Amino acid sequence: MIKAILDEQKSEKAINEQIRRIKTESLKIKAELNTSNIKNVNKNINEQVKKTTDATKRTLNTFNAEIERSIAQNKIDKFFRINSKAADKYAEKISILKSNVQKIVDPQSLKEWNKQFTLLTSDISAAGDLGKTIFGSMAKEAKKFFTWVLSSAGIMMVITSLGKIVDSIFEIDKQITELKKVTDETADVYDRFLTNAANKAKELGTTISGLVEATAIFARLGYTIDEAAKLGEVATIYKNVGDQVKSVEDASEIIISILKSFNIEASESIRIVDAFNEVGNRYAIGSSALGEALKRSASALATANNSFEESIGLVTSAYEIVQNAEVVGTALKTISMRLRNTAGSLQEMGEDAEGAAESVIQLQQQIKALSGVDIMLDNNMFKSTYQILYELSQRWSSLSDRARADITRLVAGVRQGNVFSALMTNFANGVRATETALNSQGSASRENQKYLDSLEGRVSKFKATFEALSQTILDSDFIKF
Repeated sequence: MIKAILDEQKSEKAINEQIRRIKTESLKIKAELNTSNIKNVNKNINEQVKKTTDATKRTLNTFNAEIERSIAQNKIDKFFRINSKAADKYAEKISILKSNVQKIVDPQSLKEWNKQFTLLTSDISAAGDLGKTIFGSMAKEAKKFFTWVLSSAGIMMVITSLGKIVDSIFEIDKQITELKKVTDETADVYDRFLTNAANKAKELGTTISGLVEATAIFARLGYTIDEAAKLGEVATIYKNVGDQVKSVEDASEIIISILKSFNIEASESIRIVDAFNEVGNRYAIGSSALGEALKRSASALATANNSFEESIGLVTSAYEIVQNAEVVGTALKTISMRLRNTAGSLQEMGEDAEGAAESVIQLQQQIKALSGVDIMLDNNMFKSTYQILYELSQRWSSLSDRARADITRLVAGVRQGNVFSALMTNFANGVRATETALNSQGSASRENQKYLDSLEGRVSKFKATFEALSQTILDSDFIKF
């Protein structure tokens, strides 16, 4: 009985011990479970925060990239809206630039795109292709133009003005077509030339069409378009300042003759008009008379070792007495040739040989015997016409009538005796005119400024401005269309 009781107590104690261990283990497990759950919750929370942050960053980056792409697209659109003239020429590069807009995803790619955009716009600017096309600027300019026209004279004035605009553009197109016939340049070169011509025409006081025409005249002779443009400007100035120079064609013919005869470079051509203008202002000869006389004699005078300025001196000394440019020019041609050729050579060239020497040695000896002047520098080199006539003029008053008559017959013949006599009696003015020509730099520009301030000059500037406006409102391609 007692044993049974003791056994029962042991069993109960064992059970209680087991229960205690289970409770302890339970509490321990519960504690561990609670700690694990907290960690898991924290982990889940951190993962969720990271996912949310990453998503937010992606959304912000996408939004920012979209804004940057939109800004880039607006830059392209704005630039080529303002400078629509470049749109066709650079279409391929513009297309590439537009497609690259979609590749902008971060600041670095935006920076690279901006670099491409800057390079393209710099190229367009350097090529002179900024600005609107005729269709892009037409509405704006036409609005200004029509406001002026309508306020001035109404609908009929509009119709009349449009007719004049069309006529103006046709004339420019006609002259630029002539220029293209004798030159071979790119469309860009012709566009730049026409833009420069519009500015120069207003600056010089002439029409754009007239300046293009003058350029074409010189281009036909083989000058480059730049050289021809320079010569066209010089011919225009000569027409403006030269008394009785009727047209740019007449001015161009004279300048061409002198350029070719005296081997003057196109870049130095203003020297011709400077000399003509200054001598014409100071002596009894006009700049147009100087040109006409030299057009007939320049080649022969240059061949006879005379400089351009010395030739001006010869023309001036004879013209002041004779007062006929054609006669003086022809006489100087004849005299310069007779001082270097025999009677037989002159006949072969179709020149007046009456009274000429039969040989150069005979001519040299006869003139030296009559005047003491040697026409030769040495056995092979003639003195220039200017030097020979100067030396003769220095002795002329001391010579006998017979000696003068014999020298006149040898040097000038019967037909040109009157001009030769004028040279002998007025050569001092020829020397002064030569000095004036040598010191005439800037004379033509100063004279042209006076022309621009005159009524005629102001009208010419207005015509050039009207032509430029006509080109802004319409162009030849639009009219042809």
